[in-house]
Amino acid sequence: MGGHKSVGVVCMITLRTEPEPTHTLNNADWAWEFLRINPKYRRDYRLSRARLLRIATHKSGMYFLRIRRRCPYANKWGLVYMCDPDLSQKRVSIAWHPDETGAVSVETRIFKKQGNAPDLDLPTRQYNGGFVIIEPDHQILYFRIGLRTASLKITGVSILLHSVNIRFLIEGVEHIQTAFPILEVIQAAVIGRKKLHEKPIPGTTQLRRSKYLIAARKASEGGFLKEIATVIYGEKHTQKEWNNPDSRSFKDEIVRAKRKGISLMNGGYRKLLF
Repeated sequence: MGGHKSVGVVCMITLRTEPEPTHTLNNADWAWEFLRINPKYRRDYRLSRARLLRIATHKSGMYFLRIRRRCPYANKWGLVYMCDPDLSQKRVSIAWHPDETGAVSVETRIFKKQGNAPDLDLPTRQYNGGFVIIEPDHQILYFRIGLRTASLKITGVSILLHSVNIRFLIEGVEHIQTAFPILEVIQAAVIGRKKLHEKPIPGTTQLRRSKYLIAARKASEGGFLKEIATVIYGEKHTQKEWNNPDSRSFKDEIVRAKRKGISLMNGGYRKLLF
């Protein structure tokens, strides 16, 4: 790490609080969007002194963050470190704890060429949004290809120094199915593929989650049902439906959106990570 300039995590990024286009979000992105509006999380972020974290930039363009001890606030929310809730998923590197995402663990050793198999050259490989968390006994590589994200828990060698030969470890048979999509992303990174054959989240699901997110945000701000409906559907349509005695289903829909949004904000986001 010596010789690399360290910069503050927060001061290098322009705050941006307006909603992001939802069609580009994957499930992990959605999880962050719900967590970051949680008033209790925002309070814990202020108490955690997360602004004191320092990032270093490697010559490969990848970011590194050294964690000397676990933050209890981060563990509480399923994160490795506390991320600024004023920043959308496009503006901050979100480090979900491996236990939350089903990260694949690997053991590593100094690289030795074997046949024509592709190799994982960690120091020089360019990843989309890749960054590394360095902890006392291991490192976690996070990166993204298309809408898919992966995290790789690495022990045995510094990824700053060597290309590595890896052996994958899956923690029990219950994690095998979770590991498959992660391994696919890792394989794509190794061979240099920039796209995967993936099914984006259906537009109907994205739209539904957008409504839940709006409802939860407004509810956390103390907004009433009609205010929530106005933000989602506009003032004209809401006024028309709200005053129609035969439109009970409209109000029921807003109640369901509020209930579901609050549920996702208060912990339900974890289910989106798998």
